[in-house]
Formats: sequence, C-alpha cells, structure tokens
Amino acid sequence: MNHPNNGTLRVVAGARNSRHRAVRANPVRLTGDMRAADGFRIIVMECAAHIAANIGAVRNGEREGVHQMRVGLRRMNVALAMLKMMPGS
Repeated sequence: MNHPNNGTLRVVAGARNSRHRAVRANPVRLTGDMRAADGFRIIVMECAAHIAANIGAVRNGEREGVHQMRVGLRRMNVALAMLKMMPGS
C-alpha cells in the first residue's frame, strides 16, 4: 500500500478481516528517497488499517483482537509523536 486513501482504508480493512478474527499489522515499506510527509502518511494509514481490521474481533470479544487493536493504537501514538519532531510541524 504505497499511497492509500480513505477508500483504500475501508476496502483493506474489510478485505483483511471478513471473518472477524485478529489481524496483525502489515510491515510498513518506506524507501530512502521518500519524502517525510509521504512516509508519515503511509505509516498512519497502515496503523489505521490495522486498528480498523480488528474492530470485528474486538466486538466478538476475541482477546487477540483486543491486543492487536492496542498494538495498532500504540503504533499510531508513536507515529503522531514523530510528527512533532518533523521539520515544519
């Protein structure tokens, strides 16, 4: 997922978890020639997709789903903290 948008997030979250089971995060692939803003956007969208993909598992009371959602939220928190360190922010 190089340049996701909101529609992509909905499709990915639904496709990744049609059975409402816990879903692990996809690895985030960044390149050295990528602009910081593009890298940040990719990281945030992957975190959001990870969180969204685990909603069904959380609703079903699946412990691993709760754990994976917490992982996604912690990763998002770190990404947002990184934003404060970016030049021009």
